[in-house]
Amino acid sequence: MAEVERPADAGVDFSELRVIHTEGEYQFQASTGYFGTDATAYLRYLDELLLADELYLVTDKGHRPLQLLTSTLVDEYDDADLVARTFSFRILDTVENFSVLPAAAPVPLRATRWRGVSLVPILDAYGKRTGKLVFQRLEQVYADDASLVKPYTVKANAPGDPDYIPPIVDHSILVGSTPYPSAAIVRAGTFRRTTCGAGFLGGRPRSASKPAATGPRSPAMPTPWPKPSTGASIPRPTPMPTAAARLTTRLSTWPSST
Repeated sequence: MAEVERPADAGVDFSELRVIHTEGEYQFQASTGYFGTDATAYLRYLDELLLADELYLVTDKGHRPLQLLTSTLVDEYDDADLVARTFSFRILDTVENFSVLPAAAPVPLRATRWRGVSLVPILDAYGKRTGKLVFQRLEQVYADDASLVKPYTVKANAPGDPDYIPPIVDHSILVGSTPYPSAAIVRAGTFRRTTCGAGFLGGRPRSASKPAATGPRSPAMPTPWPKPSTGASIPRPTPMPTAAARLTTRLSTWPSST
């Protein structure tokens, strides 16, 4: 079978499938008819026919090889009146159609092109329309009448492909609009301030105490003493007392803002 292109003015009886080659085989049955006399001798002869290595059918085309499909044979029945047998054969050589018409001239190849399908808008990084459209896929059609090529052929419209169709500008599109419309949501809420000044935290007021730093210890300054005489004890200088103070501060925080 072959597909035939359907003309534009073809009727409903036009077939798009055409037979270009037919091949078959023959089978037939042969009956012996009723044996009037000597039925037993004829049945023994048919036994030999079943066991033959090669069988041929004599026709006007010559001897055609046969295959015997019958595999069983009953030689004798009790109280049989008339005896007859039937055999099935298959002709082994194949039969093909032919025509006396001259061979048709080869049909020249038709030019084809690629046509864009599935046109979609191009969006920016924020999901908004840019005013341009691009084809997602390309399908192959004939250049003369734009009919589809059989079998149907389609591919992606990808940059770098020799048949790539670049985006087109559509002035009817509002640039900046979005195909994903949304509605504003307004409702009350709370948050904690994070921009408080130094020493303040957002939240409920609280008190904190901080111990003051201990003052520096004054170094012990030796008091000049006269050089003692031999055998006298040397008095040690008394260190100055350490000054210590505790400073208590109260820090207040601002209440959190809403």
